[in-house]
Amino acid sequence: MSTSISQSNLPPTTALTIMPPRKVPPHRRYAKKFLTLPNELLIKLSDCVASEDLPNFRLTCKKLENISGKHSGDKRLAHCRFIFTQYSMEGLVEMTAHPVFGPCVKSVLFGTHRLSNALDDLLDAIKSNPGISDDGKAMDTIHQYRERRDRQDLFRRCDLSRMVIQALTHLRSWGNSVALGILDDVYQICRGKSLLRGYGFAEEYDILPFVELAEARMLTVNLIRGFSRDANIHASILVLDLSGQEVHKGISSL
Repeated sequence: MSTSISQSNLPPTTALTIMPPRKVPPHRRYAKKFLTLPNELLIKLSDCVASEDLPNFRLTCKKLENISGKHSGDKRLAHCRFIFTQYSMEGLVEMTAHPVFGPCVKSVLFGTHRLSNALDDLLDAIKSNPGISDDGKAMDTIHQYRERRDRQDLFRRCDLSRMVIQALTHLRSWGNSVALGILDDVYQICRGKSLLRGYGFAEEYDILPFVELAEARMLTVNLIRGFSRDANIHASILVLDLSGQEVHKGISSL
């Protein structure tokens, strides 16, 4: 026995209208994450921000918010490495003065090497460099080296002491127990390709055709001792990280 169902007994159906895909506004379609913008553009944007609004600049994206907090400072800035150049020391002074990042610093290591002033070393390095093929270029390279070396010496005589003492004074004002030390930041022994270079190394040396450095460990230690005395700061320990070996904590006081 068959049962027939009349069309009128079926539930009513609703017609579905297929909507076209929603168009994304051009300003969203081509938008980039804030920190992927070129550095030049980021600098221009920050220059346009009023000084009283700069603290809110970190709210422009979540990543910038995360890296501008104390947790990030404790993780990434607790153990710092610097070299005795103007660019590097400016970074040290600014970081130690920062109300969030300054208190995060637990140790500061300074590089032990500086540009060599030995003419024989420079001539040997020039001879082994295939990119320097004639005497004129060799003389230009020596002049470039001497000019950079003289600038380093002038900075060390005139401004280095003042800037390091200023940074140590900042650290003392935060109540930090800080370890100071030296770091051989040019060796690859036991580190493979990983060089623990001090902040500002690339800015100081990458423009040179090659880098010929001379070691000055004891001079660096003596400078640290003098800076600590002048800043009236007692370093908790002297950290030695030499020739690419693991960190050794040796002398208990300066």
